Amino acid sequence: MSHSGDLTDYLLLEFINQCPYGLIGADQTGVIQFQNAAASNLLTPIFIQQDIDPENVLDLLKTLSHELYELISSFKKDYGKICDHFSFKNDLVESVDQYFSFTVIRISPTIYEYAFQDITAQHLAQIELNETIEESAIQAGRLEVSSGILHDIGNAASAFGAEISKIRSSSEWREINDLQKLNKLFESQSQNIDTALGDGKSSSLQRFVSSVAESLDKKSTRLTASYEKLYQLTSHIQEILSIQMHYATGKEKKDRGLVNLNDVVADALSIQENSFTKRHVQLDLNLDRNIPKISGDRTKLIQVIINILKNALEAFDESPGVETKSIHVQTYSSQEEKPQVFIIIRDNAIGFPPEEAASLFTRGKTSKNSGSGFGLYNCQQIISSHHGRIKIESPGPGKGSTVTIQFFYE
Repeated sequence: MSHSGDLTDYLLLEFINQCPYGLIGADQTGVIQFQNAAASNLLTPIFIQQDIDPENVLDLLKTLSHELYELISSFKKDYGKICDHFSFKNDLVESVDQYFSFTVIRISPTIYEYAFQDITAQHLAQIELNETIEESAIQAGRLEVSSGILHDIGNAASAFGAEISKIRSSSEWREINDLQKLNKLFESQSQNIDTALGDGKSSSLQRFVSSVAESLDKKSTRLTASYEKLYQLTSHIQEILSIQMHYATGKEKKDRGLVNLNDVVADALSIQENSFTKRHVQLDLNLDRNIPKISGDRTKLIQVIINILKNALEAFDESPGVETKSIHVQTYSSQEEKPQVFIIIRDNAIGFPPEEAASLFTRGKTSKNSGSGFGLYNCQQIISSHHGRIKIESPGPGKGSTVTIQFFYE
């Protein structure tokens, strides 16, 4: 029986010694009676560095955390919990961030138990989490402001569009008809006019009225064309604003509808128009007007094309030697194997080694110096959700790249 008791005591001591928490038993003056391996590993370097007696934990705490030292020293009860997970930073070493958490219990008038651990990793993780939450809040605020601005612009565009519609619907000039009637009257009364005003006066009046009517008719035609153009531009602006509102508010349509991929390409190109101009990139557009519509989320598909165009445009920033920068965009359909619709986007920018193509769709992978590695990954997820395929190819560095998007339809 005694051997069994000895074995139990040994296992208990070994359990305490191997505990990942630092454990110290000390008297009321701080003299250490017992400490496990974790306690020794955590505190011995600090004892040595600060040249403090390694046998007294209170001497160390007095230097390490005076607030904790005061809590322990001022505790008057014969037993009880003095502190629970009391956290503090080790300021003794300026170049290293280290944080501790202590729980101290007075077991009896002469025995104190110290349980502690290094919580640096948890503390830094919490700081990072707090910063992420704060950044998310800031981003949410920015999105709210952006949404408000876009909403105001949208209201202004809608009001402008409404006025253009009114002018467009009432652009017929009655004055032209009145002049034509007047000319017919002069023609029917030409003899009386010549008698009253002199020979040839009727013809002169008719030529003058005809000239005024013709001039007004030309102005009417030009203004009508301008109204029509303004109406189309306003409608397009409202559509783009609607797309941007989806991005700003994070709202997406849950229900998919039939989408014309030519319209998707056109909207994406409109949003990236300034980037084309800024980088002096030529656009070669070849859209098949007869491609069938596919079922999809228009907003997400526009997001894909915008991202691919953005990648292609930014690739020119790393290709200073390209004299004529160009991006070719093409759509077409095919009946081979299964009915399919294709979008091809080809550039003559920096390119990449062919063997890197497959890995570019890996989350976090990018061929650009300033890339995040999330764009193509997200594009692939969106295209896959539309039962499509996307691939990117390049003959090699300096030889441009080609993105092929393939959709299947019934």
